[in-house]
Amino acid sequence: MLRSGTYLHCVVVHFWIALDKYQVSGFMALDRNLDFVDLDGMIFSGKAFFNNRLEISLSSCRDMTFKDITFSSLCYYHCKIDNIKIDSSRIGQTVYSHSQIGNIVLDRSYLDFFLITHSKILDISIKDTNIVDHKYQELLNHDNSKEYTLIKNIHRKFRIAFQAQGKIAEARKHFYKEKKFERKELYSPYLRYHTLFPKRQFGSSLQLLFRYSQSGTFTFKKTLHCLFDIFAFHMKIWLLPKYFWKTFQFKAKWVSSLFQDIIWGYGEKPSHAFISSIVFIIIFAAMYYWFGDSSLNGKPSQSIQYSIKAFLGGAFFEDETAISLKWLISIENIIGVFLLGIFVAGYANKARY
Repeated sequence: MLRSGTYLHCVVVHFWIALDKYQVSGFMALDRNLDFVDLDGMIFSGKAFFNNRLEISLSSCRDMTFKDITFSSLCYYHCKIDNIKIDSSRIGQTVYSHSQIGNIVLDRSYLDFFLITHSKILDISIKDTNIVDHKYQELLNHDNSKEYTLIKNIHRKFRIAFQAQGKIAEARKHFYKEKKFERKELYSPYLRYHTLFPKRQFGSSLQLLFRYSQSGTFTFKKTLHCLFDIFAFHMKIWLLPKYFWKTFQFKAKWVSSLFQDIIWGYGEKPSHAFISSIVFIIIFAAMYYWFGDSSLNGKPSQSIQYSIKAFLGGAFFEDETAISLKWLISIENIIGVFLLGIFVAGYANKARY
């Protein structure tokens, strides 16, 4: 059951091993590091003492199951992981670090601290599991926009799980990250949704091409060839009608998403609206300072006061007021009404869960 390179030390009260299922079961005390081990198909089941600790490094961990187990610490470092299931168990600290993770299934369990760091994870399933504290640190390859989709989906799974538990702060955090990576996914749609666009010889970004050129991976001739291919591709998607509308739709969604992030953080950060308001007040105050009438021109403090009044809708102009100043006041008034509404809506939005 314990394959080559495995050393497992147990103080046994009730213990049995099923060789055909690679199963460790019963009441046991376990405190060991497992390095360079093939743990594929291993099953841990049965009650155990809470001070049990299991650290696994540089090992293959596919189709592992922890069922009705109590651990103080379960840590994976530099492992190849796929289809790990934690079922009806309680674990104090669960760490996945510098590993390649295919799928994690958390079912009817209690985790005090759950950490995924410097690891690429493809999928996670969380059902009826209470996660007290957690951290998910994304591992990004900016040259592969498909990874933005994977990370977006992981944040969505966390958000749905925390919503079900009524943990509003955690759900909001993952909702913001979900929308953020959705925006990154939309930035280069021809890399992520390449089947919707014409074929390319160099199917990556301009940034990666320059990196290949600087490192010597591509010769100067090949770099020029790929540069021409990227230029010709962008000419096609923006000039040919059958590609233009698709490209425009993706770019419009990206601009809309960026605007929402800047203005109010997708409804999760209404403080963005407050910061935007300060910026607009300062910008319009500078315009009043330079283009205002004699009562404002050359007086910064009065220009700022006037800008605040206009932003809040309290500034009025007379018939003899210059046309340019009337336009400035009207535009700032509209922006102020909009941002104040966004600010209020942002805090109201926090009660949606």
